[in-house]
Order: sequence, then structure tokens, then C-alpha cells
Amino acid sequence: MLVIHHIEGRRSERIAWLMEELGQPYELSFKPGDVPGSLAAMEGVHPMRMAPIVVDGDRTLVESGAILEYLLAKHGKGALAPAPGSAEHLDYLTFMHFAEGSAAPRLLPPFFARRLGKEQDPQQMAAAGRVMSYVEQELASRAYFAGEAFTAADIMMHFPVKLAVSIYRDRSIYPASSAWFDKITARPAFKTAMAKTMPLGPPSM
Repeated sequence: MLVIHHIEGRRSERIAWLMEELGQPYELSFKPGDVPGSLAAMEGVHPMRMAPIVVDGDRTLVESGAILEYLLAKHGKGALAPAPGSAEHLDYLTFMHFAEGSAAPRLLPPFFARRLGKEQDPQQMAAAGRVMSYVEQELASRAYFAGEAFTAADIMMHFPVKLAVSIYRDRSIYPASSAWFDKITARPAFKTAMAKTMPLGPPSM
């Protein structure tokens, strides 16, 4: 049984979501309603003590993007990823990596500023705006990040766009991104994964 060491509201929810989409069994290891306790429980599992940590037999993995690719290679059977060499594959690769390489680092500072009630830094907001302008441009031209079909790239991009939803309270600013967000969060596998990963509701921080 695949074990996902999880913290509520963090990137580890991506792994549960993917497993739900693939119809694969998994076990969540965390302390509901106790973010510090869930983090402390990861001591000894992996030196990074971060979420997600996935244990699959004798393999222990970190980094959600790498974990998604590993699980797709093992269980996907061609699902949730465009075929290599297809017109959609480049966009798929781009957003599988853009989510954490460029988007999240630029969206997290203004997200935390808003959550903590601090004044927004103009340079940080400008950087976040560039991310969302790019995202909006791409989603205005197609249904999903890698074309007309839902893929793991959409699972990866959910987290940074979720940050943006908290930063920009007026969702009409980015209509294509907002419509995409509503569409993917309405998926049955997403709803099941969120019910399992946040049984007490979203954490305060």
C-alpha cells in the first residue's frame, strides 16, 4: 500500500488527488487538525521532513511533481499525460515544472502577507501578477493547461492558482483561470481527495 505522509492544505493533497483519479489505493499518514503534529511525525521518514513524502515499498520519494510522474509511469497506463511527441506534450511538461519552479515561489509571499494581514509589497504583487497574466493567457486559448484534456499538469497547477484565488479576491480579474479552477475542483476525484486530506476542513495556516 502506498503511504502518503501528509499535512493538511499542503502539496501532499496532489498525490491523493492523482491516486483518486487513477483509482489506486493509498493510505494517508497525518494527524487531523494538527499541522505541527503531522510535521513532527515525519521525523525519521525522510531527511527533508516535508509534505509530501511518499513511501512505496522500499522507495521513499519527495517532491510532488516527481512523485506524480513516478506514479503515472507505474499506474497511469497512458492516462493523465499526453503522449511524448504530441503537440500537447510540451505544454504538459512546461506546466508540470512551472507550478513549483516559477509560479508558487512568486505567489506564496503575497499569499502569506494577506493571510497575516500585512501590507502587500508592490514588487511581490507585480511578480504574482506576471504569473497570473501568463496563466490567464494560456487558459484563454484552451480548456486545460496541456490542451483540451485534463492531465496531471492541472493537478500540479491547482496549488499555485489556489494561492492566487486567496490573493485576488475579485475572481473576475482572471476569468479563464477562474473558470478552469471551478471546473477542476468540481471533479469527483478532487472532492473525494479533499474530503480525505482535510477531514476537518481547511487548516487555519
